[in-house]
Amino acid sequence: MIPIGLPSYEFLLIRLAYLAATLIWVAWALRLAFGERAEWRLRTWRGPIFFLLGGSAFYSTWSVYDLNRELKAHVAQQQADYHPVLDRRQRLGGIDMPLGTKLNLAVARELGSFQRAEFPHSISVGGVNALLAERYLSIHTDDAYQTAGYTPQNLRLTGVGISMQAGWICDASEVIVLETHPDGAPKAFQSCSAAGGNLIEGKALPNGAEIIASEGSLFLDGRRGLDRWLIHLPKEGALQLKGGEQIGGAILLDGDRKVIKSIPQ
Repeated sequence: MIPIGLPSYEFLLIRLAYLAATLIWVAWALRLAFGERAEWRLRTWRGPIFFLLGGSAFYSTWSVYDLNRELKAHVAQQQADYHPVLDRRQRLGGIDMPLGTKLNLAVARELGSFQRAEFPHSISVGGVNALLAERYLSIHTDDAYQTAGYTPQNLRLTGVGISMQAGWICDASEVIVLETHPDGAPKAFQSCSAAGGNLIEGKALPNGAEIIASEGSLFLDGRRGLDRWLIHLPKEGALQLKGGEQIGGAILLDGDRKVIKSIPQ
């Protein structure tokens, strides 16, 4: 967010004075135009005051117009700086983006700092037919609090159809999260929502189950568990296990995708 200085009290008081003068002049002009007493028009000492207030009214009107024009120009510049549309194909963050891609930038005019990229048509990104790519950026600043760089933390893709990720069939219409390289290019699968066709020990995994890659549960002594996948079942989703049917909750799988722990909801 770009800081904007607030106007001073003196500036506000002057603007209020001009506004008050404008209102008085408008009321006076209406009375002159529609009032029944003609002598309001004849008293000469009122003339200079009337025209002075008229000048203030004109200045106030011009100030409002000029301020509105400057605000529109500022908004247009902000739009161009932070929300550009690509006028040619470019490779940004390890993604080949087509012409017409709409970007939301974290740093003005730095295309590589995009936090959101909306594509005009689906493109292949990390095995996903993606329409939308979103990233969380870690912004680095120097001693003067100026942006010195940024590092993408992950890549969140939404698109169409299904996507094969680490052997899982993922629903691409839901968010698919990928780990990224330092330059932002896709590196490894992190999580997705299951589409149809996934099996666990020969049993169908319910659609909509959340599949999350894991490095293993971390114990107090520093050891890592054997679990490599955490599966959150849908609230009403049922999965047949050796110990019976599990509805909802979660399960932990090892590297061979065998159930090593069941967590009821």
